[in-house]
Amino acid sequence: MLRRLLLQSSFLTLAGCSILPERPPLKLYSISLGAPTYRNSISKRRLSSVRVNPPMVAEPYDSSKIYVLGKDNRMFNTEISQLVSTPSQIIAAAIREKLSAGGPWRIVLLPNSIAQFDYQLTIFISEFYISAVSKPYQAKVALQASVTTTAFDKLVYQRQFSAASDIEKAEIPLAVKGLENALNTVLNELTVSLNESL
Repeated sequence: MLRRLLLQSSFLTLAGCSILPERPPLKLYSISLGAPTYRNSISKRRLSSVRVNPPMVAEPYDSSKIYVLGKDNRMFNTEISQLVSTPSQIIAAAIREKLSAGGPWRIVLLPNSIAQFDYQLTIFISEFYISAVSKPYQAKVALQASVTTTAFDKLVYQRQFSAASDIEKAEIPLAVKGLENALNTVLNELTVSLNESL
């Protein structure tokens, strides 16, 4: 009887303890790009449509984790501090919004749209990280944009864009703000370049 009571009490004690280490809660950050800075009147736009394909992102950046390039040129990620969504989701929504407000096409379509489109825009993001190699730290964003016609499957536009934004202190909120600033710069330059080229 005594042995049975000891065994039961030991099980109750173990039930209150967890063998898993305690983990602090996630800190989530969002990147909001605000309203488009470049506006193009409807009358100046092409009477055509563009499908914005889902952006492709170089490994390992298409993750909600924030990546940091250290002084020894090794890439680290943040486990606790993360973005609300992946860079491909953030950039896809921002590109469509900016092109709808100020792009060269009158109609901007989603990737899964069944409507016929005249052009398609493809984005490849090659950099989306914080560089801690030298001070001040910098948020770096780089992408390549290309546009092809549907009728002839011909490449009519291709250009590389990159931006860096200084980060005052080694703090995650400031790092996220730096990524936001660099991304905003790149997307605004892309919108202006598309209007001038097409």
